[in-house]
Amino acid sequence: MSARKTLKQETALFAWEKVSEANQNDRIKFSGYTQVLQGTGAMILSCGLGQTVAFYYSQSGSHYKLILEQWAEFLGLNSKEDLIQRLMVSSSTYRLDTNRIMSLLEWQKRYTKGMG
Repeated sequence: MSARKTLKQETALFAWEKVSEANQNDRIKFSGYTQVLQGTGAMILSCGLGQTVAFYYSQSGSHYKLILEQWAEFLGLNSKEDLIQRLMVSSSTYRLDTNRIMSLLEWQKRYTKGMG
């Protein structure tokens, strides 16, 4: 077996690390984090990633901010503000990022169910 990880393996590992960190984070209520993640996929599919990110950015809950920070890190960005800027670049980048976030989200939802 190759020592090189597939994109799915890297995504699963990243999701595991971030969900584990959220579960141990005293600043957020893990049940709130889990609840937001469970509805996020439907929101992205119906409203789009850009509107979902904008809505989460406008919310005061720390679990919304944490999710955006995790997504930004997953995409190799420095902040949630960088994430917002990136989504305004091009439609091909937007579509690719949407697919990558949806893949990450599926793993995050699986792990939160296991930890919840």
